[in-house]
Amino acid sequence: MTMALIGGWGEPLSATRYREVIAQTVKRFDCCCGFCGVRMPQTANQPFAGLQACPIEDGLSPELANLVPLCPVCVRFNNLEKLKGCGQFVELPWLSQGQLTNLLRFFYCAQASTDANVRKSRIYLASNSVLQELARTPSSWGEFHFDGSVERVMDAVKGHTGYIEGKADKPLYIDRLRFLWRPEPFKEAITFWSPTIETQLLNAEYRDAGYEPLEEVSES
Repeated sequence: MTMALIGGWGEPLSATRYREVIAQTVKRFDCCCGFCGVRMPQTANQPFAGLQACPIEDGLSPELANLVPLCPVCVRFNNLEKLKGCGQFVELPWLSQGQLTNLLRFFYCAQASTDANVRKSRIYLASNSVLQELARTPSSWGEFHFDGSVERVMDAVKGHTGYIEGKADKPLYIDRLRFLWRPEPFKEAITFWSPTIETQLLNAEYRDAGYEPLEEVSES
């Protein structure tokens, strides 16, 4: 049994050995993550816009046509083992994993901000309440001794049992799950994302208030 959330891409290429093809991959995708779609600027410290290049399928050669750039969160979604210690699964079938990842990115960057205006934003003010709601688990999970942990999902996948809805042709229940990642394992990434996210947050606030938006973070 497999889990639809987990992709089949390979491990990230070495930034030292494959620098040129990684740069070409990032340019080909316009500095966007190939899974969640987030776009960040290229900077002196992050020439690849915070992305890593991976073969779209494990085992493919490191050629441009075979590569996809992924952000530090999405790069982990090729192996459940890599998600251990990074968060928990929640039942959110109405959101794609990419949508949830982007929502969490906004919340965590807002919460990490020291900018007084960001801390007045609607995203910041709503963040704790929404995060608590997103993390809410169904009461029925207790009947199946399920707690949303990565380990329990791995048990279901490896054991080919449980968490199945209805007949065999119905979707697996585990495919209704999304991964609610925590900010702590991604502190470095959040620091890099924050200037861009803060600008986007404030621009949304200023537009709604009828003010001129800020300039986007420039690439350098």
